[in-house]
Amino acid sequence: MIQTPPIPCAYHYSLDPSWQQSLIDVLGGTLEDDKILTLPASVATGQSIFLQVLPGLSVSLFDFIFHQPIAFSRVPSNEEFLIAYFEMSDEMTTHVTDGIARKISYHATLGMGLLDCSTLNDITVPVDTRMYNLRLLIDKQYLKTLVDPYDEMEVNKLLFDQSKNTMSFYSHIDSKSKILLNSLKNKSFDDPTIEVHLRGLSFHLLYYLVEKSKTIEPILTKISEHDILKIMVTSEYLLKNLLSNFPGLTDLADMAEMSLTKYNLLFKKMFKVTPKAFFTRQKLLLGRKLLQNGHVTNIQDLAYELGYSKPSYFSALYKKEFGVLPSADLIA
Repeated sequence: MIQTPPIPCAYHYSLDPSWQQSLIDVLGGTLEDDKILTLPASVATGQSIFLQVLPGLSVSLFDFIFHQPIAFSRVPSNEEFLIAYFEMSDEMTTHVTDGIARKISYHATLGMGLLDCSTLNDITVPVDTRMYNLRLLIDKQYLKTLVDPYDEMEVNKLLFDQSKNTMSFYSHIDSKSKILLNSLKNKSFDDPTIEVHLRGLSFHLLYYLVEKSKTIEPILTKISEHDILKIMVTSEYLLKNLLSNFPGLTDLADMAEMSLTKYNLLFKKMFKVTPKAFFTRQKLLLGRKLLQNGHVTNIQDLAYELGYSKPSYFSALYKKEFGVLPSADLIA
């Protein structure tokens, strides 16, 4: 079967609504009140909404099902702001930032990112599945006023040093933010409260980012692109083998072609947890998804399927991770 080549769509963000015109110029569509973007039905169903929350903070919410392959490319901007994204799409999307590819998913560990607007970011979106994501656009000087109390972590040097404008940070979405994002995801764009809801969520996510910035490290200035790709190979391997036992640090380090010490250090620097903790969390997330989707009817069988010989141990880990026993999430 001959695949339709994707439509190239280059754009750049700005803190004001003018950036949306670049999407219309390529894909067509209409823009209502500089807020609501609707694309032609042949391209996508759904809408996006853009709001200037306050000076220095804007938010963009995308909710589309694309019927044609689109190759989105966010080109670098000379402006001074950061882009925080929260991925809530139904399927995996691929983000390529300055040549480095990452699989991004609401269900996987990498669902949130913080990028400088000077970076190049390409996104491959799945066709005929729901693309749902939120972007916060945050002026650096405004963010600096919020981050100043945490100078002891050298956050200001990382975020505002002009020599580090290619910063790229990826992490998970915390549970409270996921709940709020899911609540928004269930709202129609016709709902008269959606703007108020979106503004309130923007403030919550901004606060979360300020808190998160306490632990941010300049990843790309300390880890080479080659090492990042090697670490990502091992994380992808772990995600594909969640029903197996943890392979062991030695095997993972060999896979990454690194010493055990270097592998441990770089993995934790990228994912903020050890490889074993990463693997365990992903197992538990998979287990929770199976429970909540009604795909399993017995906690003991689920524990065995996930590789736990003692269901009681699985239940203890589950409660520690999610605050409830697996039976609380089991659909009878």
